[in-house]
Amino acid sequence: MLERYPTPDSTPPTPLRYPSASPAQLSISAEINVATRKQHTELNRLIIERLPLALPVRPWGWRRALLAQGIAAFAQIYFEFEGTWSAIEGSPEKDGNGDMVPWLANLRPRGLERTQRLRSDLRRLGCSTALAIGRCEPAQAGRVSVKPHILIAYAWAMYMAIFSGGRWIRQQLAAAGPECELSFLSFDGDEDGEDLKQDFKAGLARAEELLSPQERQEVVEEAQALFYRCIALVAVLDRKVRWQYFRQVAIRGISATCIMWLLWLPSTDGFRRLDKQ
Repeated sequence: MLERYPTPDSTPPTPLRYPSASPAQLSISAEINVATRKQHTELNRLIIERLPLALPVRPWGWRRALLAQGIAAFAQIYFEFEGTWSAIEGSPEKDGNGDMVPWLANLRPRGLERTQRLRSDLRRLGCSTALAIGRCEPAQAGRVSVKPHILIAYAWAMYMAIFSGGRWIRQQLAAAGPECELSFLSFDGDEDGEDLKQDFKAGLARAEELLSPQERQEVVEEAQALFYRCIALVAVLDRKVRWQYFRQVAIRGISATCIMWLLWLPSTDGFRRLDKQ
């Protein structure tokens, strides 16, 4: 994911390019970046093109619903992998489960989790929880119990996104008005999460000695699949919003026709004759 984020007057961020190197010479984070660059660029383009459609105009009701649906779709991914991760952190058996699970249980700095803030944002936007949109491919507890290292892919992609493209999105929402500001894109403290990012990246460095070549490949493949899932979510949202729009237009058209018909009926000859009787 991105290692930098723009100033308020800069353009949207783009994925960093790394020098050519063999996977063995790259850190796991850099390897994920290289393997997902194409999908990352495509996802950035899709989000940048669609974000203005959800920014408020008066009345904001329809666009508020668009923003809620977009946030809800991606919130589902956070709910899935963070729920699984929290279960690992709270497991009494984590310390007796090899080296990977205890390391994962201590990798995530306090304050990095986004679930509660996302739920709060969704409630404020009129949605109590994430909507069931698109394919559901959670990092299920049973799957993670076999391959706990795949959580690295979710953590790197979804947390680093907040510190990069998420900063730009936050700026666009803040510029549109306070009603658009989302708490899940912000962090407590004077450093606004930069300290959490550095702590997380420092902890992630130990993955280099814990991951086998096969596990590294599985993490990279999981990250690629996650980006494809996000791209697919945008396509599903497009179809859903398009259907809702045409449905709304049809309902309004039918309502207008009925009103016109009711207003027209009393002026017909039939009604005038009935009145005379």
